[in-house]
Amino acid sequence: MDIVAKIAQSSHIVLVVNDTADSIGAASAFYTYLMRLQKKTTLYTPQTQLSQNLSFLPWFEKIKKSFPSSGDCVICFGSFDGASELPTCQEIIRIDNRSCDTSGESFDLVDLNCISITQVVFGFFTLQGVLINSKMATALYAGLLEASKNFTEAGVDGTTFALASQWIQSGAEHRKCLENTVLFRSLAALRLKSLLLQKMRFLHQGTLACIALSKRDLQQSGADEKDSLAVLEEVLWCATLEGAFLLFFEDGMCNKAVIFSKEATEFPPPAKTKVLETKPHGATWQLQEPLYEEELIQKIITIFEKEEN
Repeated sequence: MDIVAKIAQSSHIVLVVNDTADSIGAASAFYTYLMRLQKKTTLYTPQTQLSQNLSFLPWFEKIKKSFPSSGDCVICFGSFDGASELPTCQEIIRIDNRSCDTSGESFDLVDLNCISITQVVFGFFTLQGVLINSKMATALYAGLLEASKNFTEAGVDGTTFALASQWIQSGAEHRKCLENTVLFRSLAALRLKSLLLQKMRFLHQGTLACIALSKRDLQQSGADEKDSLAVLEEVLWCATLEGAFLLFFEDGMCNKAVIFSKEATEFPPPAKTKVLETKPHGATWQLQEPLYEEELIQKIITIFEKEEN
């Protein structure tokens, strides 16, 4: 069964989002589409909180933190740790532009050639002959700006700029999207950046940067995990570096790792590790059996050494 047929037969559709402009923007545009079809729809997030700088996105105020009991169709926009905690229902449809470990989900709209989830959604709209209004254009454009890192990601091509031009012509608010996705920094994020830069270590003849992050670090700064990833992305582009990675640890043991590389690299995970996200220039691992910091560091260094050879 395709997504159009599933939507047609569903009485209450739940759109699940994570804390990114790409996920919320894609779901926002899809929400408008479903409203046109007069389908009962709920925007829902399992995240404990959403970044308030994203509140400019259309329908943001509609996002609920409790799953509706009458929901009979779930559409997830992107991936997130809370996906496994979704209530059991008939089917989960995933709309995404990245591959990840999603056993049990249906991959109805996954296009790895797209730069953003909003591009995947727009491709669906195009096939269905859906015309977008200014609200939908703003939501789609915000996701594109964030996912492409203001058009600096490796996957950006002529199609990316053509989409941006088309959406701006359709009424996307460029400046508002830019200020609230690419340029926005909270005071807490700046505090965390200062802390992480102090803790940063250079390894492997200065070609790799390692940052260890604890829950206490986040609590002291008031920032969140997404802010730490922004720091890691900035660190990666130091002149001498080939890669950078962030290790999350608790009680002296690492339970999660985020790895970024300047060159396209394969990141085979350690044993008993759930791959939360993988892409040509990075990967996110959730270690089901935590490792000591130095042990995990050595495994990551080995990956980069193999790429050098």
